[in-house]
Amino acid sequence: MTMDKTNDPFALHNAVLDEMRGVADIAHLESLLAAGADLHAYDSNGETPFNVAAANAPASGRIMTLFWLHQALEGTGQKSLNDPSGAHESTLAQYMAKWLHDDEIVDAFARAVAAGMRVDTANKSGWTPLMAAAAMGRVAAVRALLPHYGHAALCIQASEEYTADYGGEGRVVTYRAALNAAELAQERLFQDEGADEEFGEALWSCVEIIVAAIAEKGRGA
Repeated sequence: MTMDKTNDPFALHNAVLDEMRGVADIAHLESLLAAGADLHAYDSNGETPFNVAAANAPASGRIMTLFWLHQALEGTGQKSLNDPSGAHESTLAQYMAKWLHDDEIVDAFARAVAAGMRVDTANKSGWTPLMAAAAMGRVAAVRALLPHYGHAALCIQASEEYTADYGGEGRVVTYRAALNAAELAQERLFQDEGADEEFGEALWSCVEIIVAAIAEKGRGA
């Protein structure tokens, strides 16, 4: 039976946790969203469903992100295209950069930017969507974002130190403050001892692509 947000304010949080336990039920998650469950509700730890998904629930993160995007484009949601959400005050663009599939991300950003989305807004820690994409080795997301970034936005630096646990032994990465997107990807490349060769190559590609864009746009600045 579908629960709405009035029956269980943490239904979305629990649905996301199900994916992390290996028992994901995406149809149930979608039914919760359709019934009006609050995407941006805080649990007792001050975390939204998006924050919970960040640990290891990419399927749930993608579905929730697409739902927020659809509502924002239609003007029917609680949050607009540029509103922050969650403890880190991340925008929809940041979640798109983290979770949308490679074959949908270019079109999604094009539609959102045309509707007024700002894709270079930093969150509370000073991370832009490009930084999030780079640190996750998301080459397609980096390429999709770069046309919408000017030279100054490419050079934005994180405002504080941030530690991320990517699961598994040796996969805790501490990102220093004052690093730009390329440097954050390089930081993970050096620290994430559990990453495989393919992921390492993706991180290095992000570094090279962003460094080249900084140089190119710097010449035109």
